[in-house]
Amino acid sequence: MAATTDLILAVERAFPAPSPRQVDTGRAQVAPTSGCRGWAKSVPVHIGGDPVTLSMVAVPSVAVAASKTAEQLTHSILFWCSQHLASLMVEYAAGDATGASLRRAGRLVFQRAQAEAQASHPRLASVAAACTLVLCALNQRRAEVTTCNSGSCVALMASAASAEPILLSKCHRVQDSATERARVEASGCRVAHAADESGLPCGPLLVWPGGHETARCIGSLGKGSRAQLPLPSCATVPLPPEEVELLLGSASVLDEIHVSSALALLRRAPSAQMAHTAPARSAAAPAPGAGDASPP
Repeated sequence: MAATTDLILAVERAFPAPSPRQVDTGRAQVAPTSGCRGWAKSVPVHIGGDPVTLSMVAVPSVAVAASKTAEQLTHSILFWCSQHLASLMVEYAAGDATGASLRRAGRLVFQRAQAEAQASHPRLASVAAACTLVLCALNQRRAEVTTCNSGSCVALMASAASAEPILLSKCHRVQDSATERARVEASGCRVAHAADESGLPCGPLLVWPGGHETARCIGSLGKGSRAQLPLPSCATVPLPPEEVELLLGSASVLDEIHVSSALALLRRAPSAQMAHTAPARSAAAPAPGAGDASPP
């Protein structure tokens, strides 16, 4: 069981920026917002006889929606992902719900999303338009969760027995990842701070050309950038015996609100008590200002 709506509604009350009014299990609703669209979705499926909950969040990659064309392309990529990722995970898992199979399926899903974006949108060769994505596959029968993420979307697992939430995803922001900085620089791109009005470095480290916080995304970083990589980081971890909460969202949410506060919002949500009957529950929250994917 996945309480996807709970945290979305809680975050909506916490932030003044628009966010989706409702996300029902297995469906991403239309909710365009001010120049930014994202989506959150939770889908119960069966893989090889195992009940698996697929929870996903995708948001536009930072600094890639400066033009109307870039915004439209990004939205198209997000919409395609919202419609196809869950079914593709089931297809590529091929009846095998083990962690190894789900990690392999996740990598294939991200590669397929990138291939579809390039085939459907030739303008990506010269326009920066991309999204970052996190996907969690919760297999309660095997008591494990498999996470695949690319870019600045994150997943955490929390329980009353652990002092700190466990990070399930891998950080791909160049500000925070030495591995990503090295990879980007090896591609021929630069990693540097932006400059303020006086020409002095300011803000976090970014990928240039373009000024992107991450080069791990689905889509394109624009003409001249060779650092873009759609492949996700994938990992499988066991679920503890006690009830746990899975929190998925854009890292920008957790830049603004502490994890403990986000979890508190989830627990105070009106329908959160309904999820206590399950050994694990998940919540997905797009970035403040993000809505759900809808056809362009």
